Amino acid sequence: MPHSNSASVITIDLRAPARRALVILPALLAILSAWFIVRWYVGDTVAEYAPENPASATELARLATRWAPHDAFAHWTLGALAEKEFSANNLAEAVHEYEIAVTLSPNDYRYWMELGRGLEASGNSAGGERALGHAVDLAPAYSQPRWYFGNLLLREGKLDEAFQQFARATDADPRLRGQVFNLAWQVFGGNVDEIAKVACPSATARTQFAIYLVGLNRLKQSLLITGPFKKHLSQLLQGIADMLRVLRASASSRDIAYQREAFLCQLNSLRAGGRNIVFDLHSNLSL
Repeated sequence: MPHSNSASVITIDLRAPARRALVILPALLAILSAWFIVRWYVGDTVAEYAPENPASATELARLATRWAPHDAFAHWTLGALAEKEFSANNLAEAVHEYEIAVTLSPNDYRYWMELGRGLEASGNSAGGERALGHAVDLAPAYSQPRWYFGNLLLREGKLDEAFQQFARATDADPRLRGQVFNLAWQVFGGNVDEIAKVACPSATARTQFAIYLVGLNRLKQSLLITGPFKKHLSQLLQGIADMLRVLRASASSRDIAYQREAFLCQLNSLRAGGRNIVFDLHSNLSL
């Protein structure tokens, strides 16, 4: 057969339906993908800015879920807005939207946390406990899920478990410790020993609780509560000194002199660390 050097021209007959589909189908897929991407982007954007428009926030959030039905954030936003309008129907809608959110994004602790809070608010404490427990499992080093989980356990009367969660929450965020002491004070009716046992698992926590007691004018108990943690006494004394300086700024000199003398007398009577502690504190206060 003779060999030809002429260029070959390949032609495709598009008149046949099967061949026409081979060309049109990729274009249709590209258009369809772009449509879903645009819908998701618009829905996510609407969900993000819906709370900034209070008058129409809920309707905008519903629009976002219609445009982006597989966007967990859109469903979470709608749930949060529905929960704000407190009623049985709105709570049910909020829980439903949170359930969709955790289904679409099962590894996001925030959605599980909101689901747990919503379930408890709607009367399903057992479901709320499971959801918040899962949120803690997903984010064990974060304070917020442990704080909400601890509060739920506290309302259920599970005190030991609740304060274990509070302890871990304050490890992650020490600013919560004062709120934990306030809760413990209410729960145990001001029983300092019980509060120290459940809410002060560490030397640092006991020291901060002692400073908290100073704020309640429980000076003697504030020193006794340090117990075996005498090495942290200097931190305690510094905190007390700072608090007394605040008192000096807001009270008369006569009141301050009385507070100082009463406190120093209690230090002497406790004999914790020797008289040099008293002298050091006396010199540091400069009252």
